[in-house]
Amino acid sequence: MMRAVEDAATTRGELERECDALEEEATASTAGGGVGGGDDADAAAFLAAIAPFAAEAEDLVESLESLAAETSRAMKALLTKFGEAPAGVGPEDVLKTLSAFATEFEDAVRQNAASKAAAELKERRRAS
Repeated sequence: MMRAVEDAATTRGELERECDALEEEATASTAGGGVGGGDDADAAAFLAAIAPFAAEAEDLVESLESLAAETSRAMKALLTKFGEAPAGVGPEDVLKTLSAFATEFEDAVRQNAASKAAAELKERRRAS
């Protein structure tokens, strides 16, 4: 499961490098006469057009970084409590198992509370 988190971080890093390279190329084309025969006006128009996308993408990347850090902390806590998943078992299977356990546990708590309430009611009726 940690491997899935690490793979996501690697993919994010690759994406950031590609975006940085594109930004550098666009900035260089503005300063250096364009890329592929384009002119400064085309490069400036491109930078202006992509600016809102870049800002939104940057916000999303920051959000994903925060989520990845939180997921990594949660995964470490999960591994500390439950151990590493067996070979061949994916993160989805582990989470499904934990979800099923939590659901069954909550159902058992409700059933125990209902049984206790029924027993107390029966006892009160018997005492009356």
